[in-house]
Amino acid sequence: MAHKPNDWLRGLWYLAARATDVKAGRVISKQLLSEPILIGRTAAGKLFAIRDVCPHRGIPLSKGTFDGEAVTCCFHGWRFGPDGRCLEIPSLAPDRKVRLDRIRAPDYACLESQGLLWIFFPKHTAKTDTKDIPPAPFFNGFPEDAAPQIFGTVSYPCHADNAAYNLMDPAHAAFIHGSWWWRRKQSRLILKEKILEPAERGWRIARHKVARHNRAYRLLGRDVTSEITYHLPGLRIEEIRGDKHVVFGLSAVTPVSEHASEVTQCFYSDLPWLHWLSPVGRHFIKKFLSQDRAVAVLSDQPQIENFRPIHIPDADIQARYYAQLQAAWRRASDGKAAFHNPVRRQVVRWYS
Repeated sequence: MAHKPNDWLRGLWYLAARATDVKAGRVISKQLLSEPILIGRTAAGKLFAIRDVCPHRGIPLSKGTFDGEAVTCCFHGWRFGPDGRCLEIPSLAPDRKVRLDRIRAPDYACLESQGLLWIFFPKHTAKTDTKDIPPAPFFNGFPEDAAPQIFGTVSYPCHADNAAYNLMDPAHAAFIHGSWWWRRKQSRLILKEKILEPAERGWRIARHKVARHNRAYRLLGRDVTSEITYHLPGLRIEEIRGDKHVVFGLSAVTPVSEHASEVTQCFYSDLPWLHWLSPVGRHFIKKFLSQDRAVAVLSDQPQIENFRPIHIPDADIQARYYAQLQAAWRRASDGKAAFHNPVRRQVVRWYS
């Protein structure tokens, strides 16, 4: 499937890492949306994100050192604060005046919420005014300092769109996924009927009863229901409730480059013992995502020129809406039109 190089959706929050991946006084380097980014915490624990490029000669700042207060470039020792501003140029003679405050590595709005680190990519290269930044994703019912009990990330060697399509494809599960712990291989397909309705920057599969053959749901008690919401840029949030317990699941697709992406799944729950299953849960996440990964890679073949996918009703309606939402968001970002959500409320049916 053809994609325009680096044509990422901007003006949105992207999942960057788990909060525990960045310790106080440490930095990590990541590439997100084809941009090299240095994510760190000061010794006092303040989170920051700056472009991982020294503005002097283009050396990655991550190759230098961080003392808990400033990053030092390995090439000429230039020092930069957590906001990206240059603090010192060691080779500068005292009688040579340079406006250090005009030299900087661009910084990014970032925050930690419920155990996850999010980075905001503005619509334009200039830093966005904080009042124009929308709230980051948040799971109602869990406190700000909550953390996912189960967390796993898998790298996909394909465009983020190809990874995202699997999150919204309801018809592939019977053919790609099948496990004793979640869904057994079915001998026949079952007709599903759901209500699809608009949601903020996306759509929602209205609350419905879950399939009885999914054994894992029995842990939540009786009368288990699910509500699934999809948001731009590539977030799938599922709230599963029983008469005893609740589980929130987040699946997030983060673009790395034109031919690489990260897919993360994590779960929050009021099940008191769920965190003890974290190693097992991480194994199942990677097994589950690896099944999707194999198909996403097969569909990300650049040698197929001018290929246009076929969208059928109703199984592919979410993929079609995803493409329409992306187009509407890009038009709004370019100032050509106000953002309009094309999703309309309707009943959808498919076999799976």
